[in-house]
Amino acid sequence: MTLAVSGTALAMGSGGAAIPVAYSGSSGSWMLSGHMAGRHQVIVAEPMTEVQASRILFLLDGGTIRLGRAGDDTLTLHVPDAGAAGQAWFSCVRKVLLP
Repeated sequence: MTLAVSGTALAMGSGGAAIPVAYSGSSGSWMLSGHMAGRHQVIVAEPMTEVQASRILFLLDGGTIRLGRAGDDTLTLHVPDAGAAGQAWFSCVRKVLLP
């Protein structure tokens, strides 16, 4: 998963330093560790498993992603509900990745 923030340089460390990526929404919450991949990108690399697929499903339901540790300079991203188009996309991905 790559989070790209247009027009905003992220000042959260460099050189591969771990950056907490926390999601919370109506469908649940999760926390992963990411790393900087440029001035505008944080990458979270995990193998595609049922757990990872469920995290993507959570995103489709809308919520908030927080980059950084509580108390530090954090960036909050608001993710809108993907609606029917998001659900159709996820169904297709699930059929391909998790037969």
